[in-house]
Amino acid sequence: MSTDLGAYVAAAAVAAVAVITLVARLAPSARSSEPVPETAKFSEPEAGVRYLQCDELRCGHMTYPHRPRPGGTWVCANCGTVKGGTS
Repeated sequence: MSTDLGAYVAAAAVAAVAVITLVARLAPSARSSEPVPETAKFSEPEAGVRYLQCDELRCGHMTYPHRPRPGGTWVCANCGTVKGGTS
């Protein structure tokens, strides 16, 4: 009988710790009163620019802005590599 009671006490203790942790994190004293610093500036992309995966190793195959060129090709704004067609 005591093993059944032990399981209930353990479950209640786990639930109590979870509730206390939640209340402590939501408490106003736990929050910083300083404003969050601005980490990134967002701006509108240029007209006609597409964000494509660059196939060059120097770009690390990451997505960079590509500007349109005559003939349906695109030039990478990071490394200058020309990408053809509608890739």
